[in-house]
Amino acid sequence: MPGIHFVNTEHRSNFGKLLIQFGSYQDREYAAACYVLAHPEIYRKVKWAHTESPFDFLKWRGAAVAIRAGRAAVIQVLDLAE
Repeated sequence: MPGIHFVNTEHRSNFGKLLIQFGSYQDREYAAACYVLAHPEIYRKVKWAHTESPFDFLKWRGAAVAIRAGRAAVIQVLDLAE
């Protein structure tokens, strides 16, 4: 996908996997959620076998704070959920 910045090749690879897993090619909101969750620090913390949608993270404790505060807060919420 041209014009998208990835922090590294792992981020790009994770993004591609998530687009396939969730069939997110045609939906911009799903693709955006996949992009955030594909970040290696976040991707490693998600239990993918129990994830049906890239928006499942909204069910996790503290997700409203995470959305406003950015990547670091998402990682912190994932740490709390473990």
